[in-house]
Amino acid sequence: IECLAVVAAQSPEDCLSATPQLIAVLETDDQPDRYALATLLAIADIAPDRVVPAGDTLGAVVVDDEQSERNRLAASACLGKLIDEDTAVALTHIEGFVEMVGTCDGYLRQNAAALLSDLAVLHTDRLEPHVGKFATMLETDLDDGRVNASAALSRVAEDFPRSAGVAARSIAAMLDDAEPQVRTNGCWGAGHLDAA
Repeated sequence: IECLAVVAAQSPEDCLSATPQLIAVLETDDQPDRYALATLLAIADIAPDRVVPAGDTLGAVVVDDEQSERNRLAASACLGKLIDEDTAVALTHIEGFVEMVGTCDGYLRQNAAALLSDLAVLHTDRLEPHVGKFATMLETDLDDGRVNASAALSRVAEDFPRSAGVAARSIAAMLDDAEPQVRTNGCWGAGHLDAA
């Protein structure tokens, strides 16, 4: 599998036929092979539909704190590519991603916020009960983490302004953030709150 990962890094199209076997490896191991994850991530870049069948397994790896950080990061990056293809692949793990935003540090937390932000495009109803957790993510030093959390919060505010009102201070603070995209998301969120 390590050799496949090397090939996939340069020519993922040459590894497409191995996708079902890589998914099988992922589904049978308690500690997924990091090279299988890396290869699936490369394949998901060019053919996410081929990797969608692994979505639930990838989500389980992401939320499992017994897994290595490397595996969790690779699985979350791969899952993020699949969400664009089919948001349903990650829905069963929303609560786990929300928990990660509250308990994980660094890039795992950032990736969890990114997954939630992607899911918020179509499933704000599933994220609405968790608005308070997005506010905690806005306190990270990682720009991408704040961008993702602010996007999710603004999307929820659009559909559920009363629920997002509990995070009104956080939304107002977004307007002064150093990152321009966070400020933009803050404007959208504040506009949705004012309209309610």
